Amino acid sequence: MTKLKIAIAALAAICSFSSPAKAADFKVHADKDFVYLDITGKIDLMDGLVVKAAAAKLNSVGKPIVVNLDSPGGNVIGGLGIANTIAINGWSTIVDADTMCASICADIWLAGKTRYAHSTAKIGMHSAGLTVKGKTLRADDGNLPRIKLFVALGISKDAIVGMLSPDPDSMMWMTPAWAKNVGIKYTVSG
Repeated sequence: MTKLKIAIAALAAICSFSSPAKAADFKVHADKDFVYLDITGKIDLMDGLVVKAAAAKLNSVGKPIVVNLDSPGGNVIGGLGIANTIAINGWSTIVDADTMCASICADIWLAGKTRYAHSTAKIGMHSAGLTVKGKTLRADDGNLPRIKLFVALGISKDAIVGMLSPDPDSMMWMTPAWAKNVGIKYTVSG
């Protein structure tokens, strides 16, 4: 069995043990140059552990890992777990054509050693929130671990302020011009 098949089997086994109804979907595939980890759907509390558990097997394939994101966001703790695994392992991130990466997904995307986004991708950012009795409230305590991640990634103060300024029930959609102005580096394709 090849290293890639072992990694895919390991990831499938890990995901089967942590499959709450709202968890993200994970898929691994490869081409001759890269291994891709696709993360789609809403990020759940346990998803960070799923990716961390799969990291050693994915890295054992011996090819660079690219994390392909398509998510409306979700749980901050789960998302930060994914982001930390990406940063620690030096993986790249991508938001592909006509897909969305919003809320905590944008934090995950920022963790990529090399970041890519298609020109039609939508990357959205806002403050952490907490829903109480049907109303979403700003949760600045939820922003503290995010700020710690951003600082560790070398994200500028201007970028951090811009990303966390919108309330949790609104969204700041990143543009190449804004990203360049605040020093967020990434490659635009398409």
